[in-house]
Amino acid sequence: MSTDPRPARTKSRLAEAALALCAETGRTPSVSAIVSRAGTSRSIFYVHFESADELLLSTLDDALAGIVSFDLLARDSGLESHGAAAELSLDALLSHLESQPVLYRMVFGPDSTSLRIRFGDILARHLRPGFSSRGRVALEAPAVRDAIAHAVAHGMAALIGKWVCGDTPFDRPELVRALLTLFPNWTRSFGTEVLLSEERRMP
Repeated sequence: MSTDPRPARTKSRLAEAALALCAETGRTPSVSAIVSRAGTSRSIFYVHFESADELLLSTLDDALAGIVSFDLLARDSGLESHGAAAELSLDALLSHLESQPVLYRMVFGPDSTSLRIRFGDILARHLRPGFSSRGRVALEAPAVRDAIAHAVAHGMAALIGKWVCGDTPFDRPELVRALLTLFPNWTRSFGTEVLLSEERRMP
């Protein structure tokens, strides 16, 4: 594994430039504008990202990776109860979204269907490890676990998107509670409760 810090620094510089331009203009910046602000070249940009949208979504991916790592550590180590760990993790996610309001209003805006779908897909990818290793859900076929993660993630994304765009009356603590109520099996026990009960299973 390479220990060269330069690629990570370049990606960070590109991300900072893109987020700054996004905040200034209220729209997805062009690759040319990003590399100009970052002081690099288009060829270097495409080494790391396929598009400006991909770069912007990578900030969410990085944030979720850190949040999920904390969540799993807190649950597995017993530092927090499942419910407390879930509340902290959801609050951390919403705090991240609030830190980049222009970006995420773009992601969840009426003209950003593909970005909204990508948000849900990224969230689902970070949920899958928990569904694959915990409780009754871990006994399901991989396709079933993937479907559960996908459904939970896109349901969460829909409610979070309304909150980001100001279409719900919830403040942040209220939204955390709403998400806990809507998705108790992920947020409270990460699969240790039965997502698909015996009564609901198809014969």
